[in-house]
Amino acid sequence: MATLELKGVEKFFDATQVIHDMNLSVADGELVVFVGPSGCGKSTLLRMIAGLETLSSGEIHIDGQRVDYQPPSNRGIAMVFQSYALYPHKDVRGNLGFSLKHDKVEKSEIDRRVNIAADILGLQELMSRKPRELSGGQRQRVAIGRAIVREPKVFLFDEPLSNLDAALRVHMRVEILKLHQRLKNTMIYVTHDQVEAMTLADRIVVFRAGKVEQIGTPLELYRTPANRFVAGFIGSPAMNFLDAHCKSGSVTLNGEAVCHSAHPDGSMTLGVRPEHLRVDQQGPFQGKVQVFEHLGGEAFVHLSLADGQSMVAKLDGEHQFRPGDACRLGIAADKCHVFDADGLRIAS
Repeated sequence: MATLELKGVEKFFDATQVIHDMNLSVADGELVVFVGPSGCGKSTLLRMIAGLETLSSGEIHIDGQRVDYQPPSNRGIAMVFQSYALYPHKDVRGNLGFSLKHDKVEKSEIDRRVNIAADILGLQELMSRKPRELSGGQRQRVAIGRAIVREPKVFLFDEPLSNLDAALRVHMRVEILKLHQRLKNTMIYVTHDQVEAMTLADRIVVFRAGKVEQIGTPLELYRTPANRFVAGFIGSPAMNFLDAHCKSGSVTLNGEAVCHSAHPDGSMTLGVRPEHLRVDQQGPFQGKVQVFEHLGGEAFVHLSLADGQSMVAKLDGEHQFRPGDACRLGIAADKCHVFDADGLRIAS
């Protein structure tokens, strides 16, 4: 296990800056998730930590030692890639032990580490199979096992579940969480999937265009997003954003009072999470149902409001609506979010 610290890390590709003055401290044994849309720089930063990309400026420290000038093999890291990158001609045992054999580790030690990794990941019955004989989830477990045998200080995961189907992603997400709880290693995990970020992370780093928008625990980002970008990125379905008005501390929409805010008088943006809405005949949100999606235990109601704006509500599955039905929704005032013209969240 180890600490990780980034100090003023920047990256340019020619004249294009893709990482801006990155400063981040990761505690010993912490699982930190980098999340953001495609092209935001999260994978580039991970590759810089791994030593697969050079820094334009700044420093990287692992366990207090500067490593950005060292080759990847000397940094005490192991990386799991989006592509499994297994050797097709080697069986599972051969894939697990190859890096150790290449490093001239004694055979008895290779066998010990390979067997430990196989036990952790449930691979013992698959050791003689070639990659073509494995399912996607089994191949990903082998890729993770290949990292485990190196006994690294820091694990790096670069969107490792992107190639799996939805059900298998859920299963492997749980397995990675169990792995972290068992090994207690420091881990950096990159994903564009905010559900993965919310379920895996001790802390989340939200990226946009090579810059950090917010760092915090999953619940901190969910409950108190720093700005509209984070609010819209964290949470599923995404937060509703509505044009509203504030006067004398009261936020109104179509003349209906919704909540109180310290926002100055004038136009502002009201943020409402779909799961915080409820059917309420006295509620401030009134409109017509455009689409009703029933998923069994829950349902999504897509509304068109009187002023032409739209919103989505996540309700329990007991409700039934048809397109064209009138629907009125309410929300607890303390569940509303207010954003100014610059997209910054205003505290209530």
